[in-house]
Order: sequence, then C-alpha cells, then structure tokens
Amino acid sequence: MRKALDHITSPRTARRPGPVLAPTDALLIHGGDARLALDPIDGFNRYGCPPKPVTRGVDFASSTASIISKPAYTAVDALRRTLDTACAREAAPAVYARELDVLRGELKALNGLSDLPGLEIAFAASGTDLHLIVAELVGGEPASPLLCLAVEAEETGSGVPQALCGRHFSDRAALGDAVPPGEVIGGGASAFVAVPARTPDGALRDGAEIKSRFRAALGVKA
Repeated sequence: MRKALDHITSPRTARRPGPVLAPTDALLIHGGDARLALDPIDGFNRYGCPPKPVTRGVDFASSTASIISKPAYTAVDALRRTLDTACAREAAPAVYARELDVLRGELKALNGLSDLPGLEIAFAASGTDLHLIVAELVGGEPASPLLCLAVEAEETGSGVPQALCGRHFSDRAALGDAVPPGEVIGGGASAFVAVPARTPDGALRDGAEIKSRFRAALGVKA
C-alpha cells in the first residue's frame, strides 16, 4: 500500500488506539488533526465547540463543528467504561481491533451489505482523511492522470481539494505528526477543478451552463 494510505491506516494506528483510560472528553479529541485542538483558555476548538455537551442555539453541519449531544455523550462514556473493563482483562490493541470489527459489522448490517463479498471498511479520523484514502485507492498514474471535479469548492471541507490530490491538507496528520501542508504524500488526482454553481452576485447558474462547464473541464465537446 502506498504512502498516503499507510500514513492513515497503517498497523501502528491499531497499536496506538489512544489513552483508553483517559477521560471521555480527552478521548473525543484524540487522534484528530489541528481542527480538534482545544484553546487552552476557553477549552473550545477552532469551531467554538468543546468536547462535552453544552447548551447553544446553533450548531453547524459537520461533526467537527457541532457539539456532542447529551445522549451521545452518555453513550460514549458508557462505552469507555466498558472498554476500561475489557482492557483490564486483555491487551488494549486486541480490544481496539475487536471493537473496530464490531463497528464494521454494524455498518454493513445497517446498509444491507452484510452479504456483499469482498467488502472492506476503512476508518479515518475525519471526512477529509477519507477523501485522502479514496484518492490513494483510485488515484491516477502519470500515463492516465485522474481529474476530480466538484460543484462549488465551498460546499465541502476546505482541505478536501488537497486531500483528493494526495497532499497533506493540514499542518498535523491524524496521528499527531507535524507535516508540511500541501506536500504530496501519495497517489491522487493531478488536478481538482470546482465548477461554480453561482454567479459572482450569488445567483444560481442555469443547469445547462453548469453541465457545459463540466464537459469543458473534461475536454468533451458540447
């Protein structure tokens, strides 16, 4: 497996599941990039979210930019206590690997994919990291470069374009290593092109115009 995928899903990830006995708050931000880092003064991440339930009128769309709910926090804390008990009986890496397999089984069942042969499920620290994994798995070669197209780059995470091009999208990787943003780390698209869905004044473009721009980006004649 090439470098980018190794960096995110290598065996050392399973050997470093995090401080299992740490408080739930600490576990919720463990294994993420700089977006989860807490301000030492107010205890919030860069999106204004703490790793515990608090009352606030508005949350945002992503899990990183939304505050965990009280029921979810209760469930996570109960799981932490269960894992604490399990790790008192056997090695933490074994517990970690088994729990991931449980999650894989649940995801397959929930999506009706339990009988699909050859299906593999990869976990990552964030959605942006998952884009990096996808780029590594399906990335093009010099003789057949891959081009990623999207509608409105602002409709996805700010680091997704770099991730899809097989580049570091932050100054810190999911395992905590300092990395140079933008550096190529593996396979991926040779280019990322975002087709604007709106005009500069915010008006929605006609669907036919958007389609025409997509075809032009692909080098396909109208």
